Amino acid sequence: MAQTDYNGIMDQTIKKLWEYHEDDKDWKHLKTSGDLVIYQKKSDAFDGILYKIERTMNMSPQRNIDLSFDWKFMETADKGVKSIELIEHIGGPDNLHILRSVSDSAMFGLISAREFITMPGVRHYPEKSLHVLAHVSVDHPKCPEDKKFVRGVIYPSGRFVYEIAGEPNKCRLVEYGQNDPKLSIPRIILDQAVPGIIKAKIDHFNTALEKLDAAEK
Repeated sequence: MAQTDYNGIMDQTIKKLWEYHEDDKDWKHLKTSGDLVIYQKKSDAFDGILYKIERTMNMSPQRNIDLSFDWKFMETADKGVKSIELIEHIGGPDNLHILRSVSDSAMFGLISAREFITMPGVRHYPEKSLHVLAHVSVDHPKCPEDKKFVRGVIYPSGRFVYEIAGEPNKCRLVEYGQNDPKLSIPRIILDQAVPGIIKAKIDHFNTALEKLDAAEK
């Protein structure tokens, strides 16, 4: 069996994220709450929606990256995640990992728990004061499909983490997300609920971060 070119997959994922980032056409504004702004457009990767989220966080870019690779923290900080399992640390310049995550049920049980096999990584652009965190669904020999779960698919998604001049303990984020949870309910129902789901996930993350900060003092 041919070995999967995970580095090549990450190259293509980051290339696609840059295409989204540089394309300012057809974005529809969905929601503004404080400094949080959410947009959407039709995905070019599947029959669904690509979301763009802009916000500022009170943490340094490096801490944002470090926490994104802290699986124990992310289990508690990501409102939609029940468990995260590290399958393989590939490493390399993009610090690639293979993860198996299981989601909680959502929308009052209308969506049952899902399983995702994803590859997160990070690419640094020091000349731009920028870091790009990317993730995408992949196949892995240690993760055959589990009949107990519906396996969802995450298409090229990620986060542009910008430094803010003169404010080392803040960062500006531009995030792109698109996933197919393989629903048996009409897609339009989920699309209508997504802005509220995104806001709830961010609020949950901020609460988990406050608890972590308090514990570290």
